[in-house]
Amino acid sequence: MATNQPPTVTETTSETAEVTPARFTRRFAIITAVIIAIAAVAVALIQINLTGQQIRQMADLEHAQFGRAITNDLWDEAEKIFQYAETHSMEMHTSQPDYIELMGQARRLTMGTKVLKIKIMDLDGIIKFSTDPNDLGKNYTGNPAFETALKGTPSGEYGFRKAFNGIYGLIENIWVASCYIPGRVGNQGPVRGIVEVYTDITATRAAIRNAAIENATVAIAALLIVYVILLFIVWSAERVVHAQHARALALTTAMARTEAANRAKSDFLANMSHELRTPLNAIIGFSEIMGSEIKGPLGDPSYKEYVADISRSGHRLLGIIDKVLELVHAENGT
Repeated sequence: MATNQPPTVTETTSETAEVTPARFTRRFAIITAVIIAIAAVAVALIQINLTGQQIRQMADLEHAQFGRAITNDLWDEAEKIFQYAETHSMEMHTSQPDYIELMGQARRLTMGTKVLKIKIMDLDGIIKFSTDPNDLGKNYTGNPAFETALKGTPSGEYGFRKAFNGIYGLIENIWVASCYIPGRVGNQGPVRGIVEVYTDITATRAAIRNAAIENATVAIAALLIVYVILLFIVWSAERVVHAQHARALALTTAMARTEAANRAKSDFLANMSHELRTPLNAIIGFSEIMGSEIKGPLGDPSYKEYVADISRSGHRLLGIIDKVLELVHAENGT
């Protein structure tokens, strides 16, 4: 009759080995590194955006202050040249005393400042005064920044210039911020013209950019420190898990071997019980039949003694086997 074979120690160990914990450290390191890289890029982009906002805010503040100063100090002279420009040629316009006086006031007003150029436009967008005479007569109608300023709201932009013609000559490789400022007499008066001020923001931008780089570096360094700490924690936890798994695997292997040994012992005892007890019972039974002379006398009296010795020895051996089986059953708890 076929019986189900018990799994061997090797099979049990292999099945247990399949539950070995995966190595999380490498996977965690890769995933976290990607997250850190994304966070670093995000920090850099945020810092770039904040840098641009700070530059614009500082430039707008300086321009607003300077625009009010121009309005208070130069506007009367500017309106005079507005009227003169309507009826005279460009050459006569730039050579008239009011224009020359306004140019001198603009130079004195900008001396020692970061202002590079000043332009004044009438409400139609025509440049009537500029520290760069080449700009005179240009029409800014339709310019978004001009139209915004015309509604009473300052508007500006900044960018890099390879060459810029300022009050004191040509300047190369410079960052320039420009702002269109509504020209008013008083804070709440009507807009009477637009003042465009160009400012050198190279040093300011560099300072803000360096501060942004420092902030981004500190933030990225903090992220890296957190990454290393988390990586160490995961690595340590994985080592603990692996150690626990190794102990559990060793215990499972030992238990499987013990179970296999007990099963082999039980199989052996079952075979011994069958292979020894059956012939012994036959020997004892035949010796008792011969001793009782059921089939006839044995003849020599010594034969009867021999048969008695065989019977006694068989009973003694059978008793020993029974005691061994009882001891084994007691050990197995059966």
